[in-house]
Amino acid sequence: MARDSFGGARGRGRGSRFGTRGSSHYRGGRGRGRGRGRGGAPADAQPQREEDGTQLAERFEQVELNDEVDEKLGFARVLEGSRREGWLINMHPTLVKDADWPSGKAAVDFYFIQDDGGMFKCTLQYEPYFYIACKSGMETVIEEWLMKKYEAFVYRITRERKEDLSLPNHLMGHRRLYLQLHFRNVSDLLAVRRDLMPLALANSAKLDAVDAYAEVVNSTANATTSIEIEGEWDADAGPSRGGRTGRDKDPREGIIDIREFDVPYYLRVAMDNEMRVGLWYAVTFTAGQPAFTQLVERVKRADPVVMAFDIETTKAPLKFPDQQIDQVMMISYMIDGQGFLITNREIVSEDIEDFEYTPKEGYEGPFTIFNEADEAATIQRFFSHVQDVKPTVMATFNGDFFDFPFLYARAKVHGIDMFLETGFGKDSEDEFKSRCCVHMDCFRWVTRDGEWFG
Repeated sequence: MARDSFGGARGRGRGSRFGTRGSSHYRGGRGRGRGRGRGGAPADAQPQREEDGTQLAERFEQVELNDEVDEKLGFARVLEGSRREGWLINMHPTLVKDADWPSGKAAVDFYFIQDDGGMFKCTLQYEPYFYIACKSGMETVIEEWLMKKYEAFVYRITRERKEDLSLPNHLMGHRRLYLQLHFRNVSDLLAVRRDLMPLALANSAKLDAVDAYAEVVNSTANATTSIEIEGEWDADAGPSRGGRTGRDKDPREGIIDIREFDVPYYLRVAMDNEMRVGLWYAVTFTAGQPAFTQLVERVKRADPVVMAFDIETTKAPLKFPDQQIDQVMMISYMIDGQGFLITNREIVSEDIEDFEYTPKEGYEGPFTIFNEADEAATIQRFFSHVQDVKPTVMATFNGDFFDFPFLYARAKVHGIDMFLETGFGKDSEDEFKSRCCVHMDCFRWVTRDGEWFG
């Protein structure tokens, strides 16, 4: 699909995940959109943000906590300085405090590894947005109505022409005019989207073949000719044969589609700025805002720190380990070929000396042993080592459903916060992830390959 085109069924309120920027901006720029506070339908009740003051404060507190953990694990935020080169390993949405906008501005943290093993992150502020399609000739009145009704939410409105593959004449090169609504943060976007989505769904359901044909004719007619079919929507320039101009019509009835409303914010930023994990970028800074240039000549990846770990626990005979009563007995892990073993001496009967385990030639495994007094010390030793070596890839086998949950629960018993210590926590998909480190659960590969080839 072309970069400036939309696909998908028209009139069903479905966003296009892969539609991107068009080539022509008709209004806006960095300032406000036109039509602010002029005309349109009477102001309705303002939409409500999903977050109240307490929730917003909690969000900013979580952002500060994330920054603290990131810095502890080697990814301090860089806002200025000389040009840097880095290999992109991760990206996460965040929220930046702004004196002029109490609810903050949306941004994305980008995480980089450097040639010398150093690490840094930088934060790109970027306006969330989505597109709406209007009935032909109603763009101006709808734009003015939007800016008046959603003054506290919409930052600016611009116009773009994009190919719409659902149009009957899209092969003729006709490009539909869309209003692009820009916001300061994702919460504002969601609040407006909740209002406009039902309108777009209801209005698109009313469209028929006559409307489609009228739009085709209007789009291809001479610019000075206003064509209307059966008294339907006419050009905004003057009165139609039905007697009503575009300004006389209810702007809510002219919103017929909404696009790119479902693209996750950080993916939208990555697509628009052509940022891809696993590539090298030159990073420069202007007034705290980073700019990225891909270094296409650099193809060899950076050297991430890779850690693989496994835990052994106590358990009752013929029972699965219980997080509430069983303990972590040993933690074994490898860091770039060097092995480590931490033992819980409350369970293990005697100290273990350093040893070497070489299953076959070429797989040498020297192991350093830490004999700790109890379970709390065992867990804390492991977490402290994670902070010291700062891995950027963590490999487990069924870590999402055993190792990490068990460690998290046992650490909590001893008053240790695994997220604050290692950056790993459970997300909404019940997977343990970190902003600074990629978790690769190898058990997923086994189950995936078993489903494909079993």
